[in-house]
Amino acid sequence: MNDAKLIEKVELAVGKLAHGRGYASSVDVLMEIGVLSKSDCEKWRKGSIGCLERACGINLGKLSTINKAIRSCASRRGLAPSFTYYKRWGKGPKTLLRFSKSGNPDIERACATHYVDKRRSPPKNSPAEGTPSEAAAPKEAPSEAAAVKPEPLAPLETTSTGVGEIPRRPQTPPGDLSF
Repeated sequence: MNDAKLIEKVELAVGKLAHGRGYASSVDVLMEIGVLSKSDCEKWRKGSIGCLERACGINLGKLSTINKAIRSCASRRGLAPSFTYYKRWGKGPKTLLRFSKSGNPDIERACATHYVDKRRSPPKNSPAEGTPSEAAAPKEAPSEAAAVKPEPLAPLETTSTGVGEIPRRPQTPPGDLSF
C-alpha cells in the first residue's frame, strides 16, 4: 500500500474514533486500519510480545508514516494530545509496555499519546451534565417521607473484659420487637 492510501486510511480511522469515543490513539488506529490484530494487541498488553512494533504487520517506515499522519490529522481536527501510560494487563507486576524495539523516548511518547476531543467529552474532574430530558424535567420538592428523621440510637454501655473497655449497644430481649 502506498503512503497516500495509508494516510487516507489513517485520517478516516482518526475521524471515526474521535467521533465515536471522543479520542483517538495510535493503538486503536493501528487496529482500525488492519495493521494490528486484536489478538496481537492483547498479547502485547499482557506482556507476551516485547514491543508493539513486533506485533504490527508492516515495516518501520510505514509505522512512522502512520504516527506522523495521526499527529497531523489530530492537530487539524483540534484534538488535544494527552499522554497515557500503558501498563501490562494480568497478573504480575504492572510494568510499562514498550512500543518500539529501540525504546527511544520520543517514539514511546508519540505512540502513547491519545488525542482527545475536548469539545466533546466533559473534564474527568467535573460531574457530567444530565441528559437533556433530565435537564428539562421540573425539579420536585422533597416528599414528606424523605424529611422523616430517624430516631436516635440508645446510648452506649461499656463492658469490662479485663483487656479494656469495649462500648456495646444494649441488647433487646428476643421477644421485644417493638418499634
